[in-house]
Amino acid sequence: MRNSYTLQSNSLFAGRLLRAALAVIFTLMLAACGGGGGGSIDVGTTAANTSSGEVVFGGSIGDGPVTGANVTVLSAQGQTLGVITSDQNATYQARITPGASDYPIQLVVSGGTDLVTGRQPDFQMESFKAYPQDSIVNVNPFSTLVSQVARRLPGGLNHANINTAKSLVMGRLTFGLDRASLPDPITSPLTTGNVAKLVKASEALGEAIRRTRDRMNASGAQVNGNSVVRALAADMVDGHPDGLGVSGTNPRLTAVFNVVTAQVLVEALSNNLRVNGVIATNVIDQSILSTYPGIWTSQLTGSVRVTSDVLSELRTAIAAAQAIDNSAAIANISTVIGGLYAGATPGTVSNVLPSSSTSGLANAVNAIPFASSTQISSVNQTVYAQGNSDPGSSGSTGGSTGGSTGGGSTTTTGNLNLRWTAPSARSDGSALSLSEIGGYKIYYGTSRGNYSGSYDETNGAATSTTVNNLPSGTYYLVMSTYDTSGREGSRSSEVT
Repeated sequence: MRNSYTLQSNSLFAGRLLRAALAVIFTLMLAACGGGGGGSIDVGTTAANTSSGEVVFGGSIGDGPVTGANVTVLSAQGQTLGVITSDQNATYQARITPGASDYPIQLVVSGGTDLVTGRQPDFQMESFKAYPQDSIVNVNPFSTLVSQVARRLPGGLNHANINTAKSLVMGRLTFGLDRASLPDPITSPLTTGNVAKLVKASEALGEAIRRTRDRMNASGAQVNGNSVVRALAADMVDGHPDGLGVSGTNPRLTAVFNVVTAQVLVEALSNNLRVNGVIATNVIDQSILSTYPGIWTSQLTGSVRVTSDVLSELRTAIAAAQAIDNSAAIANISTVIGGLYAGATPGTVSNVLPSSSTSGLANAVNAIPFASSTQISSVNQTVYAQGNSDPGSSGSTGGSTGGSTGGGSTTTTGNLNLRWTAPSARSDGSALSLSEIGGYKIYYGTSRGNYSGSYDETNGAATSTTVNNLPSGTYYLVMSTYDTSGREGSRSSEVT
């Protein structure tokens, strides 16, 4: 049995240490994003092995869907196991005969044509086949960032670090990806019901990387897309894009990324994402239609609903923008965003967001590369503080012996004991008093990322609770707060 932990969400320093420690120990099954296209991928058998030891696997390639790309398959030691080309549907299929020591197998993408930008991808994408049974391995901006974070953790690209890196990245940077539809950015299959979610979120993250590159270069820096990805990965090793990561972190680049993210997400949520300075909605939808024959137009990007994760990310990014430009235009955007709710459609968002939102954030986006060190620190500290405004939780069951079940066997049950510190601010940074807290939702399960059980603590003043009569064992938990109007905040990171 494990001891309970107390997450001090209103203590910035203590909270930082605890969240960083938990991020190393506990992992999330990620919500994912993929690039685009292709039909529902079903490559090989469940085990993905043939009788000769040959392994068959495949997946999607995409920031936007990428056709004609070379996918180099490498062993854990860096030896080339094969090279495949992505097809017209932006998918690939690999057949290799690896040894046990070759895992995790690495995939590196080069060349090809991004169907949204019309050129080669703006940064090198990569992914990995972690286990022999993985028959689907998608390659996208999320898998790329996860891979780069894992490489920077002690021990490098190994199974434990891959799981940790997934948790770190997807705990803060979903860019609208619906974790309910896609539990893993790398191994989740694409279907007509989720492909638009994959493509849209991938394109949004890719665009944030491109704009960060462009704004940094406008200030005289010399960076490319790969430089941006590597610097962000170094910063995300502690789970926070706050400029305080490991060697390779660039606080100024992180601050630019944080402010640019506000502009990108405002556009993405209203389905007006700009790529190369032009609204790319039709191009993105066409890329899905051309690589995913048979999809309905009602399943394209206009159907992708707002998630609680992306609302939290957007509110954090808007607060970061306000740290560099406290204008009435951004304050107005912040007010509107504060009234949005999970499940809203892009049409709903577009109806309430000012049409000038992109230009309203332009001053902050243009100013941040030239900001003083103090301003850079302020932006990044704002992002860190906002990211820790949600309550955390943890707990374990204390065992007790239940009644006899026949045949002399017994059922062991226990109580899940939890305690937490009440949040003092909403996701948008505005003050939250105890009288405004309606209660807490606790989601739990016996495997990572799967929360089959839930518990509603309806006492908003509570700072602890007990879920009784659960089978004894280890539980994985996330927690959220809801206010007296019933509006639920984003979920905490997973703990156990």
